[in-house]
Amino acid sequence: MKRLPLAMAIAALAMTPAAYAQGPLPTAPNAADEAKIDALIAPVLTAIKTGKAAKATTAFMTSNPIAATKVTEMEYFGMQVDSALSVYGPASNCQLVEKVSRSSFDQSRLYVCPSPKAVTRWVFRVGNMTGGWAALLLYFDDKAFKGLDDCGGACGG
Repeated sequence: MKRLPLAMAIAALAMTPAAYAQGPLPTAPNAADEAKIDALIAPVLTAIKTGKAAKATTAFMTSNPIAATKVTEMEYFGMQVDSALSVYGPASNCQLVEKVSRSSFDQSRLYVCPSPKAVTRWVFRVGNMTGGWAALLLYFDDKAFKGLDDCGGACGG
C-alpha cells in the first residue's frame, strides 16, 4: 500500500468541491425572526414579574422537541424557578442587556431583572430548527454583573 505524504493529504482535505463551498453565514436574524424570538421569550419575562414562572419556563423549554419529551425534568426546572423567585421576589422590570448571534440560527439574549432581594440574570438561547424557533437553553442566577461569556460556557457568549 502506497502512502500519501502528509502535505498531500492535508492539501486534499483542504480542497472543497464547489458544490460544498459556502459563503459566510448571516450572523443576525431578520426582523421577522427577531419578532418570533421575542414572542418565545416574552411570556417568561412577564411571568418573572409575577413571581410565578414555572408554567412559562416549562412552556419555553418544551418548545424544543427534545425537551418536550422530558416532562418530569421540565416540571422540576419550573419548580426551581418558582423556588428562586420566592426567595428573590418578583422582578419589577427586565432589561435586555446583551445579544449574541452565532449565526442566523443560534441566538442568545441576556436580560437583567431587579427583584426586592437580588438582581438576577436570565439567559435565553434559542435555535431556528426546521420547525421554527425553539428553546435551546434557559439559565438564570443572581450574578447579574456577569455577561453571556461568563456562565461556564453554557450561555453561548
